Amino acid sequence: MRTFDYEQLLALDYDAVVQITKSREPFCVVADGEVGSRIERFLENERQFRQTKRTFRDRDCYWWRGMQALRLPGFIPVWNRALMDNFTVQVRRCSDETLECLFTHTHR
Repeated sequence: MRTFDYEQLLALDYDAVVQITKSREPFCVVADGEVGSRIERFLENERQFRQTKRTFRDRDCYWWRGMQALRLPGFIPVWNRALMDNFTVQVRRCSDETLECLFTHTHR
């Protein structure tokens, strides 16, 4: 399994991101500190929104909470491309400081 540190993602261009998800091999993104907490909050917001009725209020709250994605320029392109290529993401807190996001391909 390939493992990427969050800082490595910042250096990737779009073609490199496509190559990561094109192989369908599971991969992991590791983030520490505040970046890991931002990723965790972002993914929790996504999970919560999938479970709402998507009323105007739900959409408004989702948008406001989702604005933190702008502070994750390395993660969002990888996450978005992985979703488009049928990956699922599982989040695991390894310690108070370290967050692991495991991306696994689902066969559809």
